Amino acid sequence: MSQPTAHEDIITSLQTSLDQLATQLYASLKYTTTHHPLSAPSALASAVIKPSSLPNPTSTPGSPLPNKTEKTEAPPASPTHRPLDQAAFEADIRELAVDLVAKQRLIEELIRKLPADVVAEERVQEGRIEELERELRGVEGEVRRVGERREEVLARVEGVVGRFRRG
Repeated sequence: MSQPTAHEDIITSLQTSLDQLATQLYASLKYTTTHHPLSAPSALASAVIKPSSLPNPTSTPGSPLPNKTEKTEAPPASPTHRPLDQAAFEADIRELAVDLVAKQRLIEELIRKLPADVVAEERVQEGRIEELERELRGVEGEVRRVGERREEVLARVEGVVGRFRRG
């Protein structure tokens, strides 16, 4: 097996870094969702329209809507939510952001290291693939001809052996 080229090493590193970035993004979102500090909702967000304040579906069109809004408490936190204090959460978020930016910079650097003639190299590879496909079709044709010739020779040998047994 041949050694990978520098180009292949860069692509492999780039692919690995992109996979790691996706994992870091997911983990950061999960962390944020799980550990964000609870906050009291604003007055506007806590105003919930109760079904009793909605018009009766059988009411006549154009009748005025009742103006009944009631404040409700925020829904209870989910069992998976484990809030941190604001300072610890902000420090952790800052660290996650620094890690994401560092990974993004690494990816940009790897992209800059890729050869500028990647498109030209791809065309050369496509040409080589087409050449190999033509060569393969030729070899397959030769294999077919040799198989047919083998069948002919086998039939002749069987004929000679059959005459020898009868004779």
